[in-house]
Amino acid sequence: MNPEPTVSEPPAASFGSGARALHAARLFCELCQTSTPHRILRLDPGSTRESARIVSGIARCQVCRRTGPFRADRRPDRAVAAILSEGGRSSPTTIPLPDHSRIAVGDRVVVRPGQEALVRRIEGDRGPEPAASVRSVRRLWLSVPGPPAVPISIHERGRTRSVRWTYPPGATVAIGDLVSIDSESVEVVAIRIRGRTLRQSPQPQPLAEVTRLYGRRATNPPGGRSRGRSSRSMPSARDHSRSASARRRSSPGRISAWT
Repeated sequence: MNPEPTVSEPPAASFGSGARALHAARLFCELCQTSTPHRILRLDPGSTRESARIVSGIARCQVCRRTGPFRADRRPDRAVAAILSEGGRSSPTTIPLPDHSRIAVGDRVVVRPGQEALVRRIEGDRGPEPAASVRSVRRLWLSVPGPPAVPISIHERGRTRSVRWTYPPGATVAIGDLVSIDSESVEVVAIRIRGRTLRQSPQPQPLAEVTRLYGRRATNPPGGRSRGRSSRSMPSARDHSRSASARRRSSPGRISAWT
């Protein structure tokens, strides 16, 4: 059996100049949950017309090999200006989006093959908007999601500091759990989730739904190593005796009168 020929990856949502010559396209794969290159196996009769805006048929994903029906729009994409934040750096870029579609804050868009970014802000014709048609978008602010993290407020010695704790996907947390923050053990004493603050619930809660944790340090650092306090050594007994003898030698002493 001859191996299946390699299909070159076309631009996103590009179907070529004619539907009759359509052999490959970039389509959304339900199994991969992202846009991937597909091999077109069969086209529905209505999709072969040059004027057809909707193309449908059977396609095979080149990543997971899933075969199934598809339905896509042949209308051209619009290059939308965007600011992409990734790893603490921001850079201008453009991304292709379907010209007839709408986009909203919180949507995910493909910025490069196999990588998505989250829409943080939309600048439309009338300024910042929660959602807009692609045609009216002037600029998008995008960010590449990093590892999941949750803020945790740690109370120690009358002060509270806030840090972000990175956790593995799908993890849970319960009151009384110990988490490691900067090589220190912190006990979870309260959980803010779904608009409520839990202080006594022993049931594990999904960290993906937690908006903030509250904790207290479970272990004390060595002497002179606590946060916010400079290192200071205690004087030894020998130093103390030297200091005391020096004070005795320097004192005027007591004068006794003989009668």
